[in-house]
Amino acid sequence: MNCKFHDRHANRECLESQAEIVKDKEKSNFCDWFDPRVDSAPSNLNESGNPLDKLFSSSSEAKKKTKLEEELEAFFKKK
Repeated sequence: MNCKFHDRHANRECLESQAEIVKDKEKSNFCDWFDPRVDSAPSNLNESGNPLDKLFSSSSEAKKKTKLEEELEAFFKKK
């Protein structure tokens, strides 16, 4: 998953067509086509957003989220 060719949406999760299939990407493995990823995060993490954005968001954004959370809690509250 640290390879620049890794793409979870691609066939076999690899953009390199000649690479062998890696069944368990969590364990150590070897690939002749491996090239370290240069960007900050794998593609599957970019889709969900940066978790640090929530932590360091401005107070107005935090208040909006809090209000939304309150509305959702009120909506789903047991009677």
